[in-house]
Amino acid sequence: MSEDELPIRWIRIAGFVDALSARIASGRLESEGIPVTVLNEHFLTANWLMSSAVGGVQVLVPAEHADIARQLLSQHARVVGARHPLLSMCCDELRSAWGAQTRFVWSWRPLEDSIAGLTHRRWFPGHEAVVQTGLWNRLNVFEADANTLLKLDWRDAQRDPHATAQRLSSWLGLDADTDRIARAAAFVRIDPA
Repeated sequence: MSEDELPIRWIRIAGFVDALSARIASGRLESEGIPVTVLNEHFLTANWLMSSAVGGVQVLVPAEHADIARQLLSQHARVVGARHPLLSMCCDELRSAWGAQTRFVWSWRPLEDSIAGLTHRRWFPGHEAVVQTGLWNRLNVFEADANTLLKLDWRDAQRDPHATAQRLSSWLGLDADTDRIARAAAFVRIDPA
């Protein structure tokens, strides 16, 4: 068997609570030409409470790239994408566990819109306003106490996805070229007026 035919030995270099954070890390590595595989992404998007049980969303690279991949990821702040709103209740604990340089992004929208979103999804029936107000208040306190939370207004992302993607990339310290910004902006779902 030639060297080209040998199976690739994948090494886990990082685990994340959510798919967004893993995708940001994998994008950083891919931008440097390092092949990446992401495990558990879809399972944990559907079953986020199982994250710690399965080791999170895992980022793997071929063994020969593991050292440089770890080095590249250590140069940037850890990113937390709080995919599920209830994660906002443990921001302090996440920062304590992952370090003071951990960055958080809040995809913000007006409180009334957030409550309407819970109602539409039938989450916490009859308690939507109480639940969402509690989460909202917790994030506002965390934002005031930490300079590691970026509040992105969802309406701005809808109006100008390119500018929002550029702002997020810059805040995270990512060196994203025009093509990457355009691809990120293409993921923004524009709600009909």
